[in-house]
Amino acid sequence: AQFWFCSHFQFSSSDLSCDNTTRSRRTMCLPQEESHRDVTEVRFGCQDVVDDDKDDDNGVCVALLPDSQRYTEQLNSSCAVPTRRLRLVLMVLLAGVGALWMASVAGALTHIMPTSSASQTRSAPITQDNMLHELGWLGTIDRLRNELRAIDKNMKKHYKKQTAIESTHVDITELCDLIDNALDVVGVRGVFFELFNNAKSFIPKDKKCIKKGHGVGCGIQDIWWLQHYVGATTAEKLLRDGSLLLDPLTGERINDAKGFMTELHLMQQQLYTAQMSFHSQHAFIWHYLTATMPDLDAYPVELANDFCGDYMFDNKKAKSAHKLIGSECYHGFGHGIFMVLAIRQTNGWDNFTARKQFRPGGDFVPTHETICEGFKICRTAPTETDAPLHYCHGGIRHSFRLLNKKWVNNAEELDALFEAKREMCEAEAGL
Repeated sequence: AQFWFCSHFQFSSSDLSCDNTTRSRRTMCLPQEESHRDVTEVRFGCQDVVDDDKDDDNGVCVALLPDSQRYTEQLNSSCAVPTRRLRLVLMVLLAGVGALWMASVAGALTHIMPTSSASQTRSAPITQDNMLHELGWLGTIDRLRNELRAIDKNMKKHYKKQTAIESTHVDITELCDLIDNALDVVGVRGVFFELFNNAKSFIPKDKKCIKKGHGVGCGIQDIWWLQHYVGATTAEKLLRDGSLLLDPLTGERINDAKGFMTELHLMQQQLYTAQMSFHSQHAFIWHYLTATMPDLDAYPVELANDFCGDYMFDNKKAKSAHKLIGSECYHGFGHGIFMVLAIRQTNGWDNFTARKQFRPGGDFVPTHETICEGFKICRTAPTETDAPLHYCHGGIRHSFRLLNKKWVNNAEELDALFEAKREMCEAEAGL
């Protein structure tokens, strides 16, 4: 720092004639008689070396003479003061910049989340109608996630008790109420993009869960199943209310199931979309198909075209989930056909609701007639490619596996049984 203020120059005393215009706070003016020899080194830049206030035009402006130790000490000591001042100035400047930055960040956050003082002085309780206004977007998502975490914990706690009461179905009313409320508050985009997307980050994994193979989940409290139930609840709400809030910031609404599926497929093409939209899509299809076509006896070609569009033929793939959008959509119709037949087998139409689901890994076993009816419906799938038939079979087989504790972790054995059943059913149908 001292070098920063005191530069070194080489010149002769003959170049250092001193007058009033030369004097400044950066020089020292020495008497003429003390400058009788050439100066070989002069140090300038000591800011606190004060001018000689006397009007003496006969001096020579130098800072150091070779034989003058007195001036050397004086000049060196004067350089320590500006160093301390520089440090102080720099510290003040840095503190000012830091304060301005913190103020700008705090100002930006006030548009997203309320301050603690605001929450402490809030007179009205947080409700569905004022949640976004009171908490902001991120605060609302965080509030809903806390509620979801508590519900998930409660579902884990009572799962075994429910199993003892009923082995084929499970009540998820508490979860459905949360989803229903969230759709009204943050809309479809908030629920599918943020609230449930990447749920692994805030819902703890069940350490007792042992899964063998892909796509089975561990029980109603498992993230895999929670995301499916979002789709079923969304379908039920759409059928009940006639529309869904798409985005609370714009007020846009979705007015039919085709519009919902279109929006969902647009989400699936985004870089940051995880598995959530695919899991919920399957359950949306199985609930919607079951609720609107209880007498289904042939493949719902028109509905499949509305829901899946041309995605089956363009091979468009979700960028982050690495799944084909078209095949996943048609796979959902396999689930839907199975669900219609399962409700028909159990005479469950009077109690059919998204709030009462078949128990994952439960005791439901489809009859031979139910399985053969499923194969018959799949044979009427669109024939432009063999993909709809393939994914129809896959959805039925997958559903069979999910709902029975014997098959949930025995995929290979189930596949062999499924093929044997298909051949048997086709033989009975004379095919």
